[in-house]
Amino acid sequence: MEESLQALRARIVELTTENEKLRAVQEAVATANAHAAELMVALEEAKDEVAERNHQLQSLLDNVQCGFLVVDRDLVISPVVTRSCQDLFDCQEVAGRSLPEVLGLDAGDTDVLSLGVDEVFFDVLPEEVTLEQLPRRFVVGRRVLEFGGTVIRDEDSDVQGLLFSIFDVTLLEKESRDRALSHALISILRQRDAFRAFVGEARHLLDAGRKALSGGDETTARRVLHTLKGMFGCYALSELSALVHDLESEPKLADSAIGKVEASFQDFLATHDEVLQLELDARDGDCRYTVTDTELAALKDAAGDAQRVFAWIDGARGVPVHKLIGPLSTLVAQLARRLGKQAKLELEGGDVRVDEQRVLPVLRELPHLLRNAVAHGIEAASERGNKPPMGRVRLAFVEVDKVLSITVSDDGAGIDEGRLRRAAGQRAEGVGDLLDLLSLDGVSTATVADIAGRGVGVASVRHSVEAVGGWLTVATEAGGGATFTLNVPKAARPSDRPLGLVSSG
Repeated sequence: MEESLQALRARIVELTTENEKLRAVQEAVATANAHAAELMVALEEAKDEVAERNHQLQSLLDNVQCGFLVVDRDLVISPVVTRSCQDLFDCQEVAGRSLPEVLGLDAGDTDVLSLGVDEVFFDVLPEEVTLEQLPRRFVVGRRVLEFGGTVIRDEDSDVQGLLFSIFDVTLLEKESRDRALSHALISILRQRDAFRAFVGEARHLLDAGRKALSGGDETTARRVLHTLKGMFGCYALSELSALVHDLESEPKLADSAIGKVEASFQDFLATHDEVLQLELDARDGDCRYTVTDTELAALKDAAGDAQRVFAWIDGARGVPVHKLIGPLSTLVAQLARRLGKQAKLELEGGDVRVDEQRVLPVLRELPHLLRNAVAHGIEAASERGNKPPMGRVRLAFVEVDKVLSITVSDDGAGIDEGRLRRAAGQRAEGVGDLLDLLSLDGVSTATVADIAGRGVGVASVRHSVEAVGGWLTVATEAGGGATFTLNVPKAARPSDRPLGLVSSG
């Protein structure tokens, strides 16, 4: 009996203990359920917060005015792009497409962009260097878009993508062009005589270029275009310069090349006729010259003496050369800035009087020599050694014994004949004279082709000088610069063109 009671007591204790464990488990389950409920509430709140943040992010992507997109190594656009890209590129589908396709790039521009992106993904050069080499501006329809690149890296710092930020700079570009045009027109008005002479020369050049092309003489036509580009550049007519540059870049000149330049120049003059009052297609009539009472008296005294009369006519026709050369100082300064150099033009003999009709074909070639002086001759300030950091380009006019000598010189590095011969290759064989070597068409050592790199400049200068019965010489000194001298003799007798006299008294 006693044993049964002890067993019963033990069972009761066991059951009590199990009940306590059960209650503990139940309490634990209740606590876990409470925590689970709290977690579910927190999860729902987190979902709502994530959804809100995604909504805000999507709203930002949908409404931001600039565009953002990421491309891979193959220039394929990732799925996540801002909605603004559709408007910027004027297309509904952007994600998953090739960036060159969306931009409408031709094969050449696509290759340039692809090579730049490859350099970024190769990740050999510093990031800032490769990004700087990427093209920055593209024309898409009527928009001008500016791209900025940012490298995207993973946790191991490997390049995973390239983020482009895209801005519509069409209005800024237009404002910049408008400002440049206003400055150009002001410059033209300040030197109207020179620009008037330039318009006349441009007409003759265009006629010569058209005739050359029709006769299959592409070399002469290219010289004409290169000369026109230099003249347009002097007056900051950038769009006309760019047009000629694009035409020059073609392997073969189109039959319409000269006509395109002429039409664009005519359009420029017509658009600004109220300001300029000049026409490209106006043919020369009788030239009229203004003379003083003193000059008329001198003519009267010279009556009967043919030589004195001819000398008087030469004097009456004479125009101070500074009125005909245009803004060459500005040209030199702008070229130097673009190339990261320092250079200024020094003009001497600008008051020398010249026969405009005879000298203009030579004066129009001066931009070639000045460009060469800055691009080839003048060194960067850090490379000039003991010479002043500011490079010196000198343009001098001197008349001696019926010959007008025009000198273009610089204090730069001089002409590297060896390098020039290497650039000419087999064409240099048998060419012993430096001037002949410089006159070879298509030979250049320049690295910036739209400044001085077509290899037709000196040839064009020489051709124009010799066409008026003159001659060109060149001298150079290593480290001391180069000097080109254009010698233009006066005509043997006055022109037969009528001479209209207007008394200023």
